[in-house]
Amino acid sequence: MGVTDGRRRVMLTLQSMREFKPRIDEVVERYRCFWNVEKTDRPPAHLYNPVLKGWRKRLPDGWPMKWAGFPGGSKPWKRLVNYHIRMFWEDRVVEDDRIPYVLPYFGPPAIAALLSPILCDLRFSGGTGWAKPLMDTWDEAEDLHFDPENKWVRKLVKLTDFLITRSRGRFAVSLTDTHCTGDVMAALRGTEKLIVDFYRNPDEAKKFAATCTRGVIDILEFFLERIPRIAEGTVLEPFGIWAPGEKSCVLMEDVAANLSPEMYREFLLPYDNQIAERMDSAAFHVDGGLQIVPELLKIRKLGVVQVTNNPKWKSIIDAPEPGIEHLKKARSMGKALMVSCGNLGEARKVLNLFGPEGLCFHPLKTRSVEEGNRNLEKLTQLIKNKYT
Repeated sequence: MGVTDGRRRVMLTLQSMREFKPRIDEVVERYRCFWNVEKTDRPPAHLYNPVLKGWRKRLPDGWPMKWAGFPGGSKPWKRLVNYHIRMFWEDRVVEDDRIPYVLPYFGPPAIAALLSPILCDLRFSGGTGWAKPLMDTWDEAEDLHFDPENKWVRKLVKLTDFLITRSRGRFAVSLTDTHCTGDVMAALRGTEKLIVDFYRNPDEAKKFAATCTRGVIDILEFFLERIPRIAEGTVLEPFGIWAPGEKSCVLMEDVAANLSPEMYREFLLPYDNQIAERMDSAAFHVDGGLQIVPELLKIRKLGVVQVTNNPKWKSIIDAPEPGIEHLKKARSMGKALMVSCGNLGEARKVLNLFGPEGLCFHPLKTRSVEEGNRNLEKLTQLIKNKYT
């Protein structure tokens, strides 16, 4: 199927997804309550790698280079699907809320490469993708636009369609990594150059941001027309959570971890807001930079704030007090919150900090399937007993 062929919509039924997630109906209902910040039996929780058999400690050889570059036709894609199906089948006994899905992964610079394969030299090594930024002058950014004939767009369309066909309705297929305006700029220009630009060339940087944002929106809407719907929503990468609405995405801005709230407000917030406004629902991936959380609350369509732990604090409960207060403010404004917990004891402390409504544990670490399932039962009991 060519990129310019008619776009298609696929609707997955919960019945077909029960093969790999027997309680998928309960899972989706928990996520509805999560997004609406409503009461449910317990917060959604993803158990962290509870099945660690030897074959699961490593991905197939060549990942992701062979899958993105696909030498020799679709053989690497079949290995990708078979790997996930085997994982989904084993995980049927895990009673958590991770929705079975496959991410067509081209690495963090994927959106930049989809916008310009000339200015973003996309490469693969060490199990991920990275970019060599090639933009030296502002003139090079003037012609940036979404082109469905871009080689990386064509490859991602083929991979996405292949995954959808092979799923046969049993698992979802998500967007690729959706790193947005700031990360696209960094991939094209280089992170250090970009931050210097914010100081020395602010007008050019804002014009560049506006151009990248138009491209990001075009790319997201193009691929959102292709990926499957499930229960009037979609599955968000890289979390495996259900999100409401026809169009949803995760806003990722790793470069924002290097910015002050004032700099984020001036150079990225208006553009992230533009992207969110085109969505029915949106989450924001905060990569350790809690200082920008108050600015994120100005994004009208933002429903979820997802926080990764910072090297300076291994658990959210150990985050600096200003960061905790920022997250409490987000909760008071009706934003849902996703946090990582190393054990059930940490989860109890998080419950006492933020309350259970609009809370998701992603992940809740565990040492075995049995322990993980017991912890989910205990989590339900904690809610009934008001977190004692």
